[in-house]
Amino acid sequence: MELEEMQTLWTSLSQRIEKLEIINNQKIMEITQIKYKNKFNTITKYESIGAVFCYFIAIFILLNFYKLDTWYLSVCGVISLAFLTIMPYFSLGYLKKLSNIDLTNSTYKKIIQQYQDVRKKTIAFQKWAVVASIFMMFITIPVADKLLNGEDFFAKEFDTQMWFVIGISCVFVVYVAQWGLGWYKKITNSAEQMLFELDQD
Repeated sequence: MELEEMQTLWTSLSQRIEKLEIINNQKIMEITQIKYKNKFNTITKYESIGAVFCYFIAIFILLNFYKLDTWYLSVCGVISLAFLTIMPYFSLGYLKKLSNIDLTNSTYKKIIQQYQDVRKKTIAFQKWAVVASIFMMFITIPVADKLLNGEDFFAKEFDTQMWFVIGISCVFVVYVAQWGLGWYKKITNSAEQMLFELDQD
C-alpha cells in the first residue's frame, strides 16, 4: 500500500472516529438529561398533588366566602386565598425551571451557572415558605373554624386544651415544612453533583 493511500485511509479513519465520539457524547448528554429530569419527578408529583389540594381548598373558601361575616374573618379569608393560589404556582414554577435546564445545547459553565442561580432562588423560596406556613396556620384556623363549625374563632375563650392543640399543630407544621425543605436540598444537591460529574467525563 502506497503512502498516499495510507494517509487517505488514516484521514478517513480519524474522521469516522471523531464522528463516533461526537455521536457518543451526544448520547451520553441525552441520557444524562433524562436522568437529570427524573431526579425531580417524585417531588414534582407531590407538589402537583399539593397544588391540587390547595386549589380545591381555595375554591371551597371562595364559594363560602359570604360566611366570613366580620371584617377580620374576611381579611383572613383573602390572605388564605392568596396564599393557597400563589404558593403552589411559584413552587411548581421553580421546579419546572430546575428540571428544564437544557444540558445538550449549552456550555458546561453556563449549565452550572444557570442551575446554581435557579437552585439558590428555589431554596430561598422554600425557606420563606417555612416561615409563611407558620403564619398561614394562624390565618387559616379562624377561616376553617367559621366555615366548618360556624364559630367565630376570635370570640372563643381559650382553654388549656385549645392552646395544646394550637401548639401541637404549630410543631407539626414546622416539622413538615422543615422536612420538605430538607428534601429539596437533598434532591438539588444530588442534581448538582450529577452536573459536576459532567466536567470529569
